[in-house]
Amino acid sequence: MLNSAINIYILNLKDRYMDSQQNHESNSISSNNGHANHEPEMTNDQQEKDKIIISGYSQVNEYQSNEENATIIAKEEAIDSKNQKLTFWQRFNLKTKATLLAVAIGTIPVLAIGGVNYYLTEQSLTKQEFKYQKTRAVTVSNDLTQFAKNNYQKVMDLSRLPILTNPELSEKLSKEEKEKALEKFLKDGVNSIVVIDAKTGNTVLEGREANREATIPNYSKIDYWQEVVKTKEPVINPLRISKANNLSSFFVAAPVFHEKTGELLYVIRTRTDASYIDNLIRSSIKYRSEEVGDQGEPKYLVTDQNNKVFVSEKPEEIDQDINKFFPKFSTLKTAQKSEVAFDVSPINQEKYVVAYTPLQNVDGLPTQDWSIIVADKVSTAFAPQRYLLLTFTLGTLLTALGVAILAAYLANRVTQPIINAAHAVEQIGDGELDTRIEVTGNDEIAKLGSNINRMVDQIQTLLVEQEEATRQRLEAQQDSKQQQLIAEKERQQQQQLQNELMRLLSDIEEATNGNLTVRAEISDGQIGIVADFFNAIIESLRDIVTQVKQTTQQVNLSLSGDEKSIQELAQQSQGQAQQIQQVLNSVEAMAQSIQQVSANAQAAAQAARESSQTAQLSGDAMDNTVNSILQLRDTVGETTKKVKRLGESSQQISKVISLINQIALQTNLLAINASIEAARAGEEGRGFAVVAEEVGQLAAQSAAATKEIEKIVETIQRETSAVVEAMEVGTAQVVEGTNLAESTKESLGKIVVVSRQIDDLLQSISQTTVSQADTSKSVTQLMEEVAQVSQKTSDSSIQVSHSLQQTAQKANQLQESVDTFKLS
Repeated sequence: MLNSAINIYILNLKDRYMDSQQNHESNSISSNNGHANHEPEMTNDQQEKDKIIISGYSQVNEYQSNEENATIIAKEEAIDSKNQKLTFWQRFNLKTKATLLAVAIGTIPVLAIGGVNYYLTEQSLTKQEFKYQKTRAVTVSNDLTQFAKNNYQKVMDLSRLPILTNPELSEKLSKEEKEKALEKFLKDGVNSIVVIDAKTGNTVLEGREANREATIPNYSKIDYWQEVVKTKEPVINPLRISKANNLSSFFVAAPVFHEKTGELLYVIRTRTDASYIDNLIRSSIKYRSEEVGDQGEPKYLVTDQNNKVFVSEKPEEIDQDINKFFPKFSTLKTAQKSEVAFDVSPINQEKYVVAYTPLQNVDGLPTQDWSIIVADKVSTAFAPQRYLLLTFTLGTLLTALGVAILAAYLANRVTQPIINAAHAVEQIGDGELDTRIEVTGNDEIAKLGSNINRMVDQIQTLLVEQEEATRQRLEAQQDSKQQQLIAEKERQQQQQLQNELMRLLSDIEEATNGNLTVRAEISDGQIGIVADFFNAIIESLRDIVTQVKQTTQQVNLSLSGDEKSIQELAQQSQGQAQQIQQVLNSVEAMAQSIQQVSANAQAAAQAARESSQTAQLSGDAMDNTVNSILQLRDTVGETTKKVKRLGESSQQISKVISLINQIALQTNLLAINASIEAARAGEEGRGFAVVAEEVGQLAAQSAAATKEIEKIVETIQRETSAVVEAMEVGTAQVVEGTNLAESTKESLGKIVVVSRQIDDLLQSISQTTVSQADTSKSVTQLMEEVAQVSQKTSDSSIQVSHSLQQTAQKANQLQESVDTFKLS
């Protein structure tokens, strides 16, 4: 713009010069006319001389005017041709260019950084949302797995109860007692326990909660009874409608074998209402949602191996094909691992974030091909992203607007002095030689304005002096010869002046084309003074361009150094982000280990509680045993007493036998004496002798009988003594057994206490591990935030590096523009 103004100024200067010559001619004619009017004494010869001078001068001026007009027209045509070849960007004025460049340099990096930041943040939030959805689905899967595992373990424990596996013991207990024992297991979601005859399918025992409907009388047509009888293996059935109460229920069945023969006796099954599983899933999702502050209500579905829904928050969706709700389910299930994807539900045409995970298989449990789906509407799940987009958009636009306003203001402040100088030069070119540039400051632009003011002063002085010289020469001309000489001399001077002016204009044109090495030739005339000022202006411009070039080179060098530093910073930030990611993986592994410890502690606590219950039952049985032993001891004591009394009676019998033996001996002695006396009496005592002999024989027989009885009594006494000794040993053993039973009872009591303590300790361990798990989750979240900050720092460093590269490109462009000026 300044070059164009200078060109126009030079052309106008030429026009003004020609106008000045014409004005001198007119003034000369007017002067001569004035002399003619006011000095009538002027001679005809003088008038003729004036006419000759004016005519000659007019011819010279006409020749010069025609030549100069042709030159001016050629110059103007050249300028018009150049203007027609200007590009769209070159048609803008300096202020517009500077403003556009300043706004672009200020706003483009802001918009680029804002867009990149939003993209990276949106990607990070999307990954977090996917991870959160997957975690919720995995949590539901873990809870369902734990629920199935607990129910399965409970059924297996029930199948090993002695009251079921031992028919002898079972016969000693009433049905009410056995059902009461089963009802102790009605907890943790188990609503009903049924023992079914393995041969007939009839109900043998049932334990159910109060106010619950009775079970069906025969199960021979129920699928799980048929499968257990056929395979003799436990069975887990998905949710389906129970025939007993028409409620959706979850069944687990197991076989019951004879503890000695291994014969299949019964099938025992547990039933859990769907409401318990629904509440379990709801609480699991609520727990995970509260951890992150999510207030939404996600959709959850559980399907069986046939892709049929058997758990849903909406009852009407039960037994429906899952593909009816989420068409991408089959694709997600193919992977057989936890996956997250976007899907559009054909039911309401809503877009969802769908998290899929299969049910975990646990060693020892029947394999279940169940699938868990947890879905959130995109409008709900990604509400923070929309708010983030609005925030980023408003922030970026406001920042860009502020930067644009500031850049436009600074560009206006910087270019305003140049625009003022160009406007002033344009006015001077139009002939307004009284125009001056307002000079403020001491920079190169101020020096340029000062030199332009001085050049205009010199031109103005030159024109005045030229007018005065022309007027004096016209007045001094006296005759035609002298006038011709003067005219020829002036023509030569004007030709020389014109040549010098053309050379100056050629030098100026070279300067406008970027050649700052050009120097105008300084002559002795007024054009020499103008050339001197022109050289000073060119020198000032050269200093400005040189300084700009040096500054641009320094900026490029600084940008190159800063770019390397920022690249190193970005590499270090990326390394730090990788290290933080490794630490984060370790923390997550530790969290998983803590969760496994918590699960093991809960399982151990359950085992301890069951041990405590078994010990309690054993204590009750031991109490009965002790009572039986005490009763046996009393019976043995009484028997011992009776045996002792029998021994005492046998001793009395021995005494009686001894007395009878003595009587027999005396009788025999009397019989002998009687025989002797009968013999003395002769014939008269012969009959008495026969009687005495018979009495003797009877006495002998009595003696023999008493001996036999004595032997029998001795045998009875020996056996009675042995029995008494055995009874005393048995009594001692009963006493010892009683003591051992009492010790066993005390040991069982200690086992119960220790089991409860173990239960309490394991509960404390479980709570501690849960607290540690929460702490590890907090640490994990903190490390994730640190990783995100580190990643953002790395990304920002890369962005700054890109921005510096863009700045370097702009600086290179500026340097290329400056290089168009020729300085040496």
